[in-house]
Amino acid sequence: MAEKKETLAFVAKKLNGAKIKWALIGSANLALQGMFIAPNDIDILLSVSDKEKVKKIFSKEKLIRSSELKNKEGEEMLYLIQENEVQFCFERAHGFYAKFLKNNKFRKIKLGSVEISCNLLEDEIKAYEFLGKKEKAESIREFLRTNVSADFFKKILDFAQEAYHNSNITGQAMSPGGPFPYFVHPLWCAMILANDRRLSKDERVAGFQALILHDVLEDTAKKLPTWVSVEVADLVRELTFESWEEKKKQVKSKSKFVKLLLLADGLANMYEETIRENKKTEYKQQTAYLLKEAQKNYPQSRIVEIGKAIIENTNW
Repeated sequence: MAEKKETLAFVAKKLNGAKIKWALIGSANLALQGMFIAPNDIDILLSVSDKEKVKKIFSKEKLIRSSELKNKEGEEMLYLIQENEVQFCFERAHGFYAKFLKNNKFRKIKLGSVEISCNLLEDEIKAYEFLGKKEKAESIREFLRTNVSADFFKKILDFAQEAYHNSNITGQAMSPGGPFPYFVHPLWCAMILANDRRLSKDERVAGFQALILHDVLEDTAKKLPTWVSVEVADLVRELTFESWEEKKKQVKSKSKFVKLLLLADGLANMYEETIRENKKTEYKQQTAYLLKEAQKNYPQSRIVEIGKAIIENTNW
């Protein structure tokens, strides 16, 4: 992919300079956005109205062929540029891909100083399904399910920050005593799990999202966003309690993974030393119980090591 990146940057610079609307699609797009795939060529989506401009821009490059697109909704021109095949796909206004150009919702990735407009992976799923390539579409779904993209990372952080700061119903928009917003607490919980590479990728991805959102239902007027998975929404509900008394009664019946997430929350609160004086003893006991459960079910986890240090060094 390294040599293709150089060619892509060369092509992108030319198109950007001519102010042509375009987007990277296909396997090169998947690879640039982090999927483990070796693209054979570089596919560029454009409007058919820009065909003559592109022909002029790349007139010095070798044109291999020009033909109708397989879906009959546009034309394609295949060039050899810097020893890499670059296929320009010119979509007609009624074509399937045309709506992506019209919506102009692309992910922007920089290659050096050159900006690359990348078709969203969610839209690539739709495209591959349209083309009958269901296995390819499913592989993208699996990638999205088991990875947190930069766009999704920002999306969930933005939602959580807005919920905790602007829709808080408990008076905890700021962390107790300040000086930071309350959001630092769920962020602490989420990052300690996200960075624990001794847990499975699925556990880290789902746990990160659940912990970022774990106080939304309990402490804010917001509902969970519809774009989180059913699995994550269920985990957040498992982490939500009406009261401390309810939590004490239910904690032992939770699944081993939910107990691990509760441990991350408990350790964060102990580390931050924000527990009320009359709850400190009980809270430490509960967190110690969750630590023992984690030692049994996740003995390799770094959270266990961190937990031991926090428990041992908290004199409550």
